[in-house]
Amino acid sequence: EEHLTEDFVTRVMSPLVKALAGLARKLSPGGARDRVAKKLVFAGSPTGWDAEKVLAFKGMALILGGPLGYSLAQLLNRSPAISLLLGGMGAMTLFLIPGAMLGQAVIRRQEAIRRALPDTLDLLSISVEAGLGFDAALMQVSRKVPGALSQEIGRMIHEMQLGSSRANAFRHLADRITAEEVRGFVLAMIQADVFGVSIANVLRAQSRELRIRRRQRAEERAMKIPV
Repeated sequence: EEHLTEDFVTRVMSPLVKALAGLARKLSPGGARDRVAKKLVFAGSPTGWDAEKVLAFKGMALILGGPLGYSLAQLLNRSPAISLLLGGMGAMTLFLIPGAMLGQAVIRRQEAIRRALPDTLDLLSISVEAGLGFDAALMQVSRKVPGALSQEIGRMIHEMQLGSSRANAFRHLADRITAEEVRGFVLAMIQADVFGVSIANVLRAQSRELRIRRRQRAEERAMKIPV
């Protein structure tokens, strides 16, 4: 009786997804799982999602898409050949949807990080010039500025608090972000840390360069609008 009082998702869908996730783990090649796991990292590691669940939903979509496409063709009084074709197209379409949604999540998050980087570097530069240490400035940005980049900076700070060196924490930050601007910033900060260069000067130079790049991207998009 207690089990029957639970909602449909808890009673049926959650066990089904777990079973499909286990099946997907066994049947999917290791490379496919690794690629999905990497995309999930780029998307910000959404809570409750892992590579096996994404593969499970792709498998479920593949199984359901065929009968749905075939049934739709039959309702439209199509020939058996057309029905089979629509069934295959339905299966393939639904199979691609989870991957497409994950890809869009990656694009949106990485673009948000790219846009936030110049302003974040400005705040870091101002904080360091005002007398804060670099780690304290990073914590200030993580607390005061909302967004994906601040979340990644907060994760980097947490790694350093757990004992990771600043250079390794920066490298891990670059591994979680696809934007070339972030990779350039990480390389500059690691070099500044190794060679003892003024961090404030590096931040100011990086911010200036990133603003130039952002303006160039905007101009490029503006030139493409008539086309």
